Amino acid sequence: MSDYNIRHARRDLYSAGRDMWVPVVPAMNFLVAYGKGSLKISEDCAAVVEKLYIYSYAIRALVKKEPDRVRVVGPLEGTWSVEDLRTFRREDKNSWE
Repeated sequence: MSDYNIRHARRDLYSAGRDMWVPVVPAMNFLVAYGKGSLKISEDCAAVVEKLYIYSYAIRALVKKEPDRVRVVGPLEGTWSVEDLRTFRREDKNSWE
């Protein structure tokens, strides 16, 4: 069996198109970290991202020997929110959550 790569298997979710649409995303499992502020200036955020990759590769190593299991670590993804949408438009990343 070849390695499963979600970016290739679900191009509908991981590729940009010309038109805007609302994707239908199936239930999936993720490692998640919550925080606030800009990724570029937060030392805590950098440490959390590093830990996400450490855990992701540790899980990958555990399932690597099992047939029919995911063997490629997926891309780092972010979901952002703000209380005031004007803040989001100004790209005041320190107020993003």
